[in-house]
Amino acid sequence: MIKKKKSKLKIRTNGKIYRLQDSPFYKLTSKKRFASLLNLEYDQLKQLLSNSDSKFEKFTQVKEGKKPRAIQKPITSFAPLHCRIASLLCRIGTPEYLHSGKKGRSNLSNAQSHSGKHKLLAVDIESFFESTSHEKVYSFFRGHLKCSSDIADALCKLCLCDSHIPTGSQLSMPLAYWANSNMFNELDMLATKHRVKMSVYVDDVVFSGEQLNKLFLSTVKKICARYGMTVHPDKIRLYNKEQPKVVTGVAIIGGELKVDHKQHKLLENDLKLWNACKEDPIASDLSLPRKISGRLSAMGSVEKEYLDRARSFRKKNSIR
Repeated sequence: MIKKKKSKLKIRTNGKIYRLQDSPFYKLTSKKRFASLLNLEYDQLKQLLSNSDSKFEKFTQVKEGKKPRAIQKPITSFAPLHCRIASLLCRIGTPEYLHSGKKGRSNLSNAQSHSGKHKLLAVDIESFFESTSHEKVYSFFRGHLKCSSDIADALCKLCLCDSHIPTGSQLSMPLAYWANSNMFNELDMLATKHRVKMSVYVDDVVFSGEQLNKLFLSTVKKICARYGMTVHPDKIRLYNKEQPKVVTGVAIIGGELKVDHKQHKLLENDLKLWNACKEDPIASDLSLPRKISGRLSAMGSVEKEYLDRARSFRKKNSIR
C-alpha cells in the first residue's frame, strides 16, 4: 500500500494538462503497468482488488440547516490511492464550462461567468454522486479511455463504494464529471444552440441568456433523465434579468457579484455567539474566532471590504 503521509493529501497535476488520449490510462491493458501507475506493487494491487469493499468509512454528516448526508470516505490507508487516481484524472483537459476541481476555478469563478444582467436558470442534479453508477463509471474507463475490460473493472472496484461514486473521496468530483461528460456536453450543445452560456460546478448547472424559459428547462430535464439523472424539483431557480440571483453561494445583484444574504446571516449569528462567550475562559477557545475569520476571508473574495474586516478581527482576537 502507498505510504501514509502525515500532511493532508493533495491532488497533484504537476502542471500537466493533456488530452484524454494522452492520459496514461488510455488504452491501458497491463495489470503490472496499472499497478506501477498507482504506485503499487502488483501483489498489493491484487490484494486491494480482492478486498476493496472494506476500504470505506461510512457515516452520516449532519450540518445545521441542512438534511443529513450519507458519507462514504476512503479509510486512511486507502485515501492515498484515491488521491493518486484523482491526480491522474485532473490532468485531463476539461471543457471551459467546468468550474469544479480545476486550478484557478471555484464557486466564485462559476458565478463570475454569469455576471451581468441576463435571465438565469440554475438547476441541481439530485443525488449526483450516488446516481453515478458502476455502469456509468465502467463506460467511461472502457469507452472513453479505452482501457481493457479487466482494467476498467479493476478501476471500478477501487473507485466505487456500494456500486456508485463515494460522496467523500478526492476522486468523487473529477470521476463524476467524466462519467457524466456525455450528458454535460449535450446540455452545452443545447445552450450553444440557443445562444445561452452554461457552467457546471459539481452538481450545479447554470445557464444565462435571453432565450431561457420553461420550455428550455423542460428540455434540460429530459436530457438529464435520458442519462439516468434527475433535476432536483426543489432546487430549480429561473430568474428574470432584473432579479437578484444566487449562483453557487454568490449573489449577482444589478449584474455585479455580492455576498449572499445567507452568508451575512451566518456571520451575524457567529459574531453574536462569540461576543456572548468570548469572556468565558472555558468557552473562549479559538475554533469559533477562526471560523469567523475564515468566513470573513471567504466573503472578502467576493467583496474586498470584508478582507479589512478579517484582518481587523484577527488582530483584535490574536489569531495568527
